[in-house]
Amino acid sequence: MLQFLKRHEKIITILFVVVLSAVPVSLAFNNSVWLDEAYGLWWSRMPFGEMMKRMIGDVHPPLYYLMLRVVLMLTGHSLLAAKLLSVLPLILIFVQGVTFVRKQFGRKAMIFFDLFILFSPMMLKKSVEVRMYTWAFYFVLLAAAQMFYLLRAGAWRKNWVLFTVFSLLAAYTHYFALVSMFFLYAALLLFFSFTRSWKKVGGWGVCSAATVIGYLPWLPSAIHQVRMGGAGWITMPTSRLGLIRELFQTDIPYSEHIYLVFLILVFLAALFLLWKKRDAETYWALSCMSVIWFVLIFGLVYGTLGFPILIPRYLMIPLCLTILGMSAMCKYVNKWLLVFPCALFLVTGLCVYPKVWREEYVTLTDKTLAFAREHIGENAIVISDAPSLDTVIPYYFPDRLEERPDIYIGDYREIWYLDVYDSVDTKKLEEEGVQFINYGQYGFDNVNFEIYYLYQAP
Repeated sequence: MLQFLKRHEKIITILFVVVLSAVPVSLAFNNSVWLDEAYGLWWSRMPFGEMMKRMIGDVHPPLYYLMLRVVLMLTGHSLLAAKLLSVLPLILIFVQGVTFVRKQFGRKAMIFFDLFILFSPMMLKKSVEVRMYTWAFYFVLLAAAQMFYLLRAGAWRKNWVLFTVFSLLAAYTHYFALVSMFFLYAALLLFFSFTRSWKKVGGWGVCSAATVIGYLPWLPSAIHQVRMGGAGWITMPTSRLGLIRELFQTDIPYSEHIYLVFLILVFLAALFLLWKKRDAETYWALSCMSVIWFVLIFGLVYGTLGFPILIPRYLMIPLCLTILGMSAMCKYVNKWLLVFPCALFLVTGLCVYPKVWREEYVTLTDKTLAFAREHIGENAIVISDAPSLDTVIPYYFPDRLEERPDIYIGDYREIWYLDVYDSVDTKKLEEEGVQFINYGQYGFDNVNFEIYYLYQAP
């Protein structure tokens, strides 16, 4: 059996990546989008100048939106292409697992890394969202891999260049990718200073200067966006560790506590190992595992100043670094002991996947789109009582009129009203002489509503 596995290792490794990749790909073939996804899809249809104005007023850097615009222009605004754009970096992360992680830390670490990445409870959902998260994960992990080489004695100039490039790509993708990179830069400087590697300190200075210069074009917009905080929709967490626990909430009893204890135990083990070995590799692993705690502290402290900016999904970026650092510890663990965390990842995946599949496919979106094609014409007025549909409506109805009349005054010819909160008062409509037809229950993604057709009697 061992001889067979060794002889066909390359094929088995490729199949391993293909099977893992099929999981997120299988979630991409649907027409549902929610509020945040609709932003980028809607903006991509706008003139470039208008899109840039919208992005500056948003709370995220521009790189992903520009990538999405290019993909949608090339594919005729295909929603499937937009979803696969988010799946692609996750597949590339799997490839990083079978290349970098396997080469440096062995097959056990490769399996641990790829399974933990894929079956982290939030990952399956984020892997097909038309958002920037998976690209932020990928760029940060690429930068961390280059950091690994920089800490070693034989680092090359290309490692400095690639570290700088990947850092900038991460910073232009998500602000918490930028924060994560800040702590990796600090870890590099700390190591070079303690080991008196003054030549590398100079390289670090050049790299840092190049990174700052590369980010200057976006810096004014970044400062403006960060000052906005969560713009009122982000609140302070009720528990300091609650943000991390929420990353691992599933239908499995106490899963959030099990994962949290697992992260802490491995972190403490790496700390002890560093005290014993005092080597660059363990320092790198511990640095990767430390970022999530520094980011958590940063977010909580910034929030106490009156600007809450941290929510659980933002911690997925440093979580990927934690998983990478934990993978480096696998070579010190017996392969049979690793069966337990890998089994936990698989059980988590079996629990989470059906739920995410239902969220993606068991919706009323297709029914609503079919209804719209049959009944709602171009230049119609389509409005709703739900802020969660503010960007979804212009995405699905790009030709609808930019009007929001009072439905009870009757100063309009016809309106299609998507009633989420049962806010339509039919008695008041009758009193005002407004005719209406209730077409029943429809919905977009996880937001259901009743469609009312309001019109004036001839």
